[in-house]
Amino acid sequence: MPPDRIAAAEAVAGLFSPDMPNNAFLPRYLPLLHADPAILHHHGQVTQLLRGIESK
Repeated sequence: MPPDRIAAAEAVAGLFSPDMPNNAFLPRYLPLLHADPAILHHHGQVTQLLRGIESK
């Protein structure tokens, strides 16, 4: 996989990581999971994709 694609995937994974310092995205995103079942469903799909990236 080209390095730019790897960097892009790692950046997206970082948005969902509570371990990333100064992560401004996650605290705003988590309440949305409770606000709309469709967002929760899509979050599950994204989570599976991100875990697939981590395992490679």
